[in-house]
Amino acid sequence: MADQAKEPVIYVCSFPEMAPSLNEWSRWHWAKKKEQREIYQRVYEAELTRKGNKCPRGLARVEIHAVLMYPEGRRRDSDNMEAVLKKWFQDALVHLRIIPDDTAERCHFHTPRIMTGGKPMTVITIEGFTTLEEGGST
Repeated sequence: MADQAKEPVIYVCSFPEMAPSLNEWSRWHWAKKKEQREIYQRVYEAELTRKGNKCPRGLARVEIHAVLMYPEGRRRDSDNMEAVLKKWFQDALVHLRIIPDDTAERCHFHTPRIMTGGKPMTVITIEGFTTLEEGGST
């Protein structure tokens, strides 16, 4: 029994805010970049530590899946929409000691799924593993 891999810890959170696209972010002045990063870090950290939905700490590795919901159906590049969200969210995970660092070995952020027709929202699912060997990249 000790050789069997444990089931992953599944954690789901959502944010009414949408992280800026890489195109949008790259046009900002450095001061606005700093200000917005700090705001989003606080939003992510508040949700990850919210009473009743607290993300477990001390995970060895995580697989992150995001769904980005937009009200209108215009074409979007998922890589462009992912870049800033990925960086800021992974930094929040490290800052809160949910994972020790955000290297590729410990943190895999899957390409986000983009959906339309609802209110703007970001939904993130974290599959957490207590060892590096558990699970596989899904």
